[in-house]
Amino acid sequence: MKFEYKKEYCDDFLCGYYRIHDLDDINKLLDEVQVLSQENQGYRFIMTLDDMGQASYTSMHSKMSNDLDDGTWLSTENIDPSWMDGSFLRDDLSFDQQFLIRKLGFKHGLSKVQLEDVFEKNLFLGHESKKEIIESNKNPLAIIDKEVYLLKVPVKYSYEAIFSFPNGYFSCDLSPFENYRLAEHLEKEYGFHLFGIGASYISFSKGPDFDAQKIEMLLEFLAKIYLKNEDKEFIDFMRLSILNRDILTLRYSE
Repeated sequence: MKFEYKKEYCDDFLCGYYRIHDLDDINKLLDEVQVLSQENQGYRFIMTLDDMGQASYTSMHSKMSNDLDDGTWLSTENIDPSWMDGSFLRDDLSFDQQFLIRKLGFKHGLSKVQLEDVFEKNLFLGHESKKEIIESNKNPLAIIDKEVYLLKVPVKYSYEAIFSFPNGYFSCDLSPFENYRLAEHLEKEYGFHLFGIGASYISFSKGPDFDAQKIEMLLEFLAKIYLKNEDKEFIDFMRLSILNRDILTLRYSE
């Protein structure tokens, strides 16, 4: 496994990032991320997951449709006039300026979105989707594209790392704000930290603050999102997987 660091942000990622080559062991990646986190205080790391081309496309449209980098909200945020070209943001803003704008765009959107909105989306898993979730939790590498990146995001909490690669474009998907609420809840309540996002999947890594005594609460929470009817076999699998594995993989799309 090799890491190729790109310091400058790009159209896809509003942050520095690593291109990962020859990823063949998720545990080695987890170890490497832990080392990078210790060496880079003030940053959180998340990776891209499935179908990088589609994830990039939907992220682009998600940023535009959700007004993450501009919109009428700009007039309410006391933006420095030197950042503006008339009523529009200048094209030559620095990374720090662009990242602040993105954070403000999320603040604006999050003010209208609660965790309960996640339950309103039709994310119920069918037979094939359950099989895919089971396989992706048995083997997280199964859903990761060959083109894969690790993002280095200047935020305090893992769930805030979604600022740099927001996703959730189609109406049946969780929006970037709903994905944020989901990741925020899983981190604060259960000790699972946002670890990756792709075109359809979102993953979380088990942190030292994970409390196994909350497993039934977590399963009930996930069942409310993903199960239309009771499914003991699926819940039993997820229980064992969560307790015995370090990565939890879920879907944010229908």
